[in-house]
Amino acid sequence: MKEKFYQYIQNLQDQITSALEKVDGKSVFRERPVGTSRGGGGRTRVIENGNVF
Repeated sequence: MKEKFYQYIQNLQDQITSALEKVDGKSVFRERPVGTSRGGGGRTRVIENGNVF
């Protein structure tokens, strides 16, 4: 169940950031994986210097 939820959240992030890139029309998100010594993690994304964002 944990893996299904993690995959759902990653897919949702992909959909949202893709839509925002289309709205901006210029910039794309840069991605960086995030991890902690306690086993947590994920991805962080940044968009900048675009037409909108």
